[in-house]
Amino acid sequence: MREIELRPRKRVLFQNREWAVTTRVVECIGDGKPDYRFRLERADEGIGDKFGLIWPVHMAEKLWCDLDAFIEAWLFALVRCSLKLKAAEIGAVIERARAERLKAEALESRLMEKLNGKIEMAETTSANSRVTGT
Repeated sequence: MREIELRPRKRVLFQNREWAVTTRVVECIGDGKPDYRFRLERADEGIGDKFGLIWPVHMAEKLWCDLDAFIEAWLFALVRCSLKLKAAEIGAVIERARAERLKAEALESRLMEKLNGKIEMAETTSANSRVTGT
């Protein structure tokens, strides 16, 4: 018989279309999205440390993530934890996250163009081989 781990029930404090903030975690709840979460007390991680993991910047690199929905939940988590951050710090983090998202989208676009070019080249080569019999 398989043991089932029972998790304590979490009370949802905030929820949008993709993220929920509970008494313990910030977690992705979007349909078809990965199981992704972090502890609430880690919400301010990396702020002020230019090399640390900063959640909005980290999530901006994940194109499956609706960045605006994440930022909304992240801001709620900051308030819930009574974290004392300056508006300028939070604004800089959000600005950096949006810049990272643009980079990630541009990279994905370039990769898709290259991939599509290789597929077209392979199809052309295959068609030419059938015509010439090689």
